[in-house]
Amino acid sequence: MNYFTKSFLAAFSFCLFTVICQAQTPLPAAAPAADTTKKDVPLSITGGVDAYYRYSGSKAGSLTSYTGASNAFQLGTANIVVAKDLGKIGFVADLFWGQRAQETNYNYNLPTTTLTAIKQLYVTYKPSDKLKFTLGQFTTFFDYELIEAYNNLNYSMSYTFSNGPFFHTGLKAEYAITPEFSALVGIFDITDTKGFSDNKHFGAQLGYAKGSFKGYLNFLTGTGIDSASNTNINFVGSYQVTPKFGLGVNVETKSVSPYTKSGNSTSNSWTGIAIYANYAVSDKFVLALRGENFDDKKNIVGYGTTINELTLSGNIKIDALTIIPEIRFDSAGDNKKLFGTGTNASVSDFSFLLAAVYKF
Repeated sequence: MNYFTKSFLAAFSFCLFTVICQAQTPLPAAAPAADTTKKDVPLSITGGVDAYYRYSGSKAGSLTSYTGASNAFQLGTANIVVAKDLGKIGFVADLFWGQRAQETNYNYNLPTTTLTAIKQLYVTYKPSDKLKFTLGQFTTFFDYELIEAYNNLNYSMSYTFSNGPFFHTGLKAEYAITPEFSALVGIFDITDTKGFSDNKHFGAQLGYAKGSFKGYLNFLTGTGIDSASNTNINFVGSYQVTPKFGLGVNVETKSVSPYTKSGNSTSNSWTGIAIYANYAVSDKFVLALRGENFDDKKNIVGYGTTINELTLSGNIKIDALTIIPEIRFDSAGDNKKLFGTGTNASVSDFSFLLAAVYKF
């Protein structure tokens, strides 16, 4: 464990100890506080299931997460979330099975470990209305898109999301600085692992939300499985222009040093920019458009070029069921045939997808 990690852990532990001691200091006599250990508070049980069919013009599996089927039907994911909130304390057990579970847990040997079924598993403690500690495994605070299909308007995922972090295992603290500004700091195991090694990642977020605008600046740095230093910087913003029309943006860059694939010790990086627009035609039908440019000319991910994608999705709502027809066009730069294999290899790919997503 390096000096920075030891110092951060010591400071974090001291702050946590101080807050707990202050929370336990007797106060002057006052009206009885609400019982935060009530056993009659019900469990919250939510979740969803999804499945899809995807057609690819180049008979290619998607290069992004969760939609790898080519001209075939595919089971999606079954997800169940059990949670309880007692005010000061709470917990979340978020389990899932299927394609999204497999790809989210890409660091693990499937299906030999039950760890792959855990999307989130954590406990929370709120010593005050402004401060909350979370310990365990939780989905990343990065990116505009989310792992769950029922939380996205586009069913297929962006390149930026697919190559950013999925989840973190560790300890984080969230603090409401003012009604508009919020902050997050945390220390985690290697990104997308559960107790993998002694290496630690440090993460932070500065958030701002007022009216129809929300913006979050995210930072994550540490040593990865490949012993290289990884640093992610991400900005997520959303603006509800009208009750029916909304915009979003996701910008992220990841630098790796030393970059072993290039045979030198220089730092190289990839950058992704995605723009989102959605329009509620009615209460039962929403259109969602995503345009993205992903620059991997340094070959960090393995594309060795830039990729542009444009995705248009419809969301047809039938009670708790959402039907998502989606068309997508992907194109690689530098005439690289990234899509398909053999005689079907192409510099671009047109795909159509039809998904069914149920949320309960």
